[in-house]
Amino acid sequence: MFETVTFNKHTNDDGELTNLKNRVVNVTCQDLTNRFDNFENDPVLAAAKILEVGHWPDNREQLATFGKEEINVLSDHFKQLLEKNDFNQEEALSEWLDLKVLVKNNYVNLRKQAVWQVMFTDFMERFCNILMLIEILLVLTMSIACCERGFSCMNRIKTQYRSRLDTSTLDSLLRIGIEGISSTANLL
Repeated sequence: MFETVTFNKHTNDDGELTNLKNRVVNVTCQDLTNRFDNFENDPVLAAAKILEVGHWPDNREQLATFGKEEINVLSDHFKQLLEKNDFNQEEALSEWLDLKVLVKNNYVNLRKQAVWQVMFTDFMERFCNILMLIEILLVLTMSIACCERGFSCMNRIKTQYRSRLDTSTLDSLLRIGIEGISSTANLL
């Protein structure tokens, strides 16, 4: 009994509840599978995994052929953009081989971000074609989570009562809300 309402349990209530739970779970799982199925089967997303240095093979023979097919998939996918920047696919494949050896011999213990930062800082001229392709992969987000966080932040800042915020003020508040206060900011 809850306050003035009396609950009555029937003999088949447990079975009906279990059936209802199973249907809800099955429909939810099917919807998630339908929505995210492309991520598993997308050849571009699968090819982008070559950026994960920790997953590169240790064996020299395997390392020599590792990623060649993926580079071809990626360069075909981004062909229009790459051609505008004088990309040469054959040179990129040659550079890819040299880059893998360099990374495996000298930078394998660094985090992914640090490895690519060193490559772009110190080896841009040597590996210009392959780094052009890698730069595209590093700039593209593999999810929309950062965009969603930005919109959520904007909804928290630009409420019904603050709908007349100036664009520059909104921009500044969003930057603070998303990135935090700069470490060089003068605090009172």
